[in-house]
Amino acid sequence: LQLRESPNKQYLRFAAHFDDVYKTAILLNYTHKQLLFNNDVLSLDFIVGDNLRYNFDYYIDKGKYWSYGFNSHYDASDIAVGADILRPEYESVGEAMPSINTFGISHKIWTNKLYFETVLKRNFQIGIGAKHRWMRISSSTTRLPESDRGSTNFYNSNLYSGEAYLKYDTFDDSFYPTKGFLMDASFEQVGFSTSKKVDHSTFSVVKGKVYYTQPILKDKLSLTLGSEIGFNLGQQTTRVLDFFLGGHGFESSFNTVHFIGQKALQQRGNSFIKAAAR
Repeated sequence: LQLRESPNKQYLRFAAHFDDVYKTAILLNYTHKQLLFNNDVLSLDFIVGDNLRYNFDYYIDKGKYWSYGFNSHYDASDIAVGADILRPEYESVGEAMPSINTFGISHKIWTNKLYFETVLKRNFQIGIGAKHRWMRISSSTTRLPESDRGSTNFYNSNLYSGEAYLKYDTFDDSFYPTKGFLMDASFEQVGFSTSKKVDHSTFSVVKGKVYYTQPILKDKLSLTLGSEIGFNLGQQTTRVLDFFLGGHGFESSFNTVHFIGQKALQQRGNSFIKAAAR
């Protein structure tokens, strides 16, 4: 093959989006290749609308050798959820649940990650990284009995953790595959929290998914079968990294899991298993 690299090194993209979690949004993306080195890529997503968000990524690609990068991400949203979703917080202080059906909850999450990864035989990727999160979960609709303010911070602290992940991907398309296999798994060791309300012993979060797509009618119909699983290992020092199931079509943040048929963030637990066919 005679290949010639494109002379275009900078891109500016625009898009519009709507979902039940982040509502309306205008997405702006700026991408710059070969900014400092011949093999680096800088990408910045800036999202304006009902909820302000951004995603910054700087990546130095070394192919089959160890590549490395830095990612910074911030998202925020306000959403109405079932009152039962905060049962763990009320149980932790020995209080009964309030007699309401739904309330508004606000989350703000700022994540920074330094990571190293490599690709083996084009389809298999492994990586390790160190992560910092600042998370604030609050509500102005309901409050814990110990709060003397009009709104309550259910969680407002920093989390520090290390993670390892692996991915094997032979799908022929990222969004609408007609054949292939996908395996994606991660292990996160939560090492320290700055919260004064929780024990600082460590625990782990394990997540994984497996999907297989088989063509039934060539170029016309395919069947995808798969399963996802997540659970915590060790004694949880905070329930903020529980899994939240429900909704579809929004960007998954922290441990939210898409689940068609349920509204976003309507089911919660420290473990889950999900099966899917489409």
